[in-house]
Amino acid sequence: MLGGREAIRRARSRGAYRKNSPFRAGRRTVAGVIGLVGAGLLFCFACLVTAHLAIALALFGRRPRLRGLLSLLPPLAPLALYWAVRDRMYVLAGFWGLSLVAYLLCLRAAYM
Repeated sequence: MLGGREAIRRARSRGAYRKNSPFRAGRRTVAGVIGLVGAGLLFCFACLVTAHLAIALALFGRRPRLRGLLSLLPPLAPLALYWAVRDRMYVLAGFWGLSLVAYLLCLRAAYM
């Protein structure tokens, strides 16, 4: 069994305690940052799709029902936010807008 000082000496000789070692505690690696940005992108996009589908279903439940179907078409997707605010669905519209901004920020971070 090695003593505490002997174990640290051997670990230092192997490179585990070097300043630039990726195994050092609290050190951010490129792979870790890429993983966090990727997870953020996935989470924000999932929130955006969920909010958009919730708005589309709520619009489909109200008259005119065509707005619910039109909001699912990709070129007309931003109209879902307008129609949600117009029909006083402020929480869903806020969640849609917040998730869009968060997704765009994560996308910007991914390309930096």
